[in-house]
Amino acid sequence: MRERWKLARVGLVVCVVVLGTLFDAGRASSTSTSADLLIKATSDADSHFLGDDVINQTGDSQTRTLRRSVGTSAKFIVKLENDCNCQQTYYFYGCSNSNGFKLTYLLLDPPNPPVDHTSDVESGGLSTGLLNGPPNNGSAEIEMIIKVTRRARGSKACDVWATVSPAGGTIVDLVRGVAKIKL
Repeated sequence: MRERWKLARVGLVVCVVVLGTLFDAGRASSTSTSADLLIKATSDADSHFLGDDVINQTGDSQTRTLRRSVGTSAKFIVKLENDCNCQQTYYFYGCSNSNGFKLTYLLLDPPNPPVDHTSDVESGGLSTGLLNGPPNNGSAEIEMIIKVTRRARGSKACDVWATVSPAGGTIVDLVRGVAKIKL
């Protein structure tokens, strides 16, 4: 009995740490309630975020598309809300440059000026720092800028995702920003 209780306590600790990382066929399970990523264009109204309470690893129902000409940029705000009933640190990851597109990621922390964290997001993960859970729902925001650098047909779909580990690991939630080239 003592051994079983010891295992149960260890199981509870592990459950709290991985809460929100369980997925079934790309959709969140009912226990997935920790990080919620939302996305909007910088030009959208403040409350016009897509993906609130949508948790998946595919970007379904949380993709925003903008059409841009060469030399201009598609700008998106990606917001991470901590919906976990705990304090938690998360890590932002995102796609990198590709032929015809240049990516920049800025950490938004008003009233401070935005800070470029492109290399962190593209490689090692950008830490949100410790965020409170409900009822205050701590959050962190980054601006994703996709600059169209050459004239061509096509688009750049850029995923931004969150994990609870600085070494990558299981994706907690994912949003997608798309820059379509306007010819």
